[in-house]
Amino acid sequence: GGDHSAFNMAGYPAVRMTEARENYAQQHTADDLPEHMDWAYLQRNARVNAAAMASLALAPRAPQIENEGRTMLTRQPSGYDATLGWEPVPGVAGYRVYWRQAWQRDWENSMDLPADQHSFTLDGVSIDGHVFGVAALGPEGHSSLVSVYIRPVRERDPLEVIGGR
Repeated sequence: GGDHSAFNMAGYPAVRMTEARENYAQQHTADDLPEHMDWAYLQRNARVNAAAMASLALAPRAPQIENEGRTMLTRQPSGYDATLGWEPVPGVAGYRVYWRQAWQRDWENSMDLPADQHSFTLDGVSIDGHVFGVAALGPEGHSSLVSVYIRPVRERDPLEVIGGR
């Protein structure tokens, strides 16, 4: 969550920049005072954030990975492969597909693809044990945010309890 979430939900690209180790004991409290600030750290952090924002501003938009409300991630063609799809992004130089095991925090693998390719299949890679993403690459090498494939839990018919407790 964060202030950026409402913009994302309304369809606007937005990111939240924070420091790596926020002090939640002081944040937004009466102890959140200027004398607790590390001003040199804030200056370095602001420079890094400004550079990241400039890079994102120069990048193409992130690929759209949903079609008619459904994520374009399937188990085809074998039933055990991961096939990712996305809508073309105008003016890109290519795409970068990412994947990692579900229990890892950072992307472990990536593959660069040409601008005219809008799907990619990872043979023998289960969508149940991995997380996938795709970014658009601009002509100058700037990368968009990564669009992450998240498959919502399937809705099931409600269970009917018969007799007993």
